[in-house]
Amino acid sequence: MPRPREPHPSDRGWCVDDDGVRGVRPYLFHPPTVEEALLRGEGSRSPEGEFDELAGLVRTWLSLAS
Repeated sequence: MPRPREPHPSDRGWCVDDDGVRGVRPYLFHPPTVEEALLRGEGSRSPEGEFDELAGLVRTWLSLAS
């Protein structure tokens, strides 16, 4: 059984297999952004109830305006 071929980066940035045949560009890894972490439900959020008073004041103000 032949050993599995693993692509390796070449000087041009392409992945090249053991035979020297060009493959595809490797994906660049980047850490998740704050927005991506929040969309997945991770990361820092405000503690429960932190803005309850402000939200109540805004609702009161909006009800007075209409």
